Amino acid sequence: MNCEHATSTQPTLLNNIFRRITSTGRYIPEIDGLRFIAIISVLLVHAHAWLVAHLGITDVTRIQGLSTLAPWLMRGGYGVPIFFVISGFILSLPLLQGGAFSYRTYLLRRLTRLEPPYIISMMLIFVLLLITGKYTFNEMLPEFLASLVYLNNIIFPDTLPMVNGVTWSLEIEVQFYLLCPALGLLLRNNKYQLLYYILLLLIALAVQKWAEPDFLSLISVGSYFLLGYVLAYAYLRKPLFSLPPLARDMITLASFITIWALLIPIGTDRSGSFIWYILEHVNLFLFFYMVVVQRGLPAVFTAPVIATIGGMCYSIYLLHFALFSVLGRALVTLDLFEDTTTTYYVSMVLLLLGAIGISSVFYLLLERPFMQRDWHRKWIGRLRGIQDYGASGHAQTLEPEFKEEVPPPRST
Repeated sequence: MNCEHATSTQPTLLNNIFRRITSTGRYIPEIDGLRFIAIISVLLVHAHAWLVAHLGITDVTRIQGLSTLAPWLMRGGYGVPIFFVISGFILSLPLLQGGAFSYRTYLLRRLTRLEPPYIISMMLIFVLLLITGKYTFNEMLPEFLASLVYLNNIIFPDTLPMVNGVTWSLEIEVQFYLLCPALGLLLRNNKYQLLYYILLLLIALAVQKWAEPDFLSLISVGSYFLLGYVLAYAYLRKPLFSLPPLARDMITLASFITIWALLIPIGTDRSGSFIWYILEHVNLFLFFYMVVVQRGLPAVFTAPVIATIGGMCYSIYLLHFALFSVLGRALVTLDLFEDTTTTYYVSMVLLLLGAIGISSVFYLLLERPFMQRDWHRKWIGRLRGIQDYGASGHAQTLEPEFKEEVPPPRST
């Protein structure tokens, strides 16, 4: 991230080993706390779906407590829109704050930060699918190549990506990365900036409800990224209100519960009233605002374990689908328990722990090293056996995307 503020949270061994490396050295633990909510939601819905399918659970009432639990688990897909809001916030924040901007460096940073773990994970899963015989080389190759250039949603719009089904959302993220600077730079000095972002958000909502394209794209979910712009605008200004800690925490909790208990089942399927769809976004903004600006429930969103898992969300997201399949099949084959209820709940826990544990190794070895801003220059220098020097005789580094650091939110 390029826009993270310092916090009073005391570093721990867990933080030191797993903490994400940021471009400016400034860190917002609340953002990783929000990432935790998003990734755990996705893990729960996918683990539940896998177990229901592979344990032959045709009737959830057969599993004690699952008839009550299943509807909540199935709402876990909302974790992806939460990711979109986070992306909109962290990428637009430095744009709205000001300072000189280098589009070349911005794109290079996205490329060197995100592409290596993405390509490595895609290749690993491709080989795994070949070994297990799920698909043939010829079946996978076209979609594998399309996914590598983030065009699977467009070239193969009728199905999710074959190699790694969850990468449909990453293709949309890339579309946003390309357009984000233009929108941020165009409006950042306009006195009606906030009104324009809200207007664009409403237009995006209308398009998503009544004119959504046949294939998944930024047009399909653009309102969530735009919500991130609105949040960034609010973050850079004095808080709208001041609350005592208890009231702040209660509002944060209430807005969080409202997301899952009311607005997802009523408004987000886009079949209901447009007003409900708007209210969903208003409540989502309130939740983010309370966590990031008002620091609601800090004991939760800045807790080391939660922030650490949230910080590894990219690796977890890339790998969890394949890991569920491998680990799940092993558990089903072992047939450790006689009754389906015990098998379901124990397997759910083991799948979650296994996916997070294995992904954490991938994160340490194959994602975190690429968080270093100029890692590619260092690698090239090592391969050449020399250090890359400029005419001045000093080691060259890329110019920063922004010449100014983004400050923490203003206090009242």
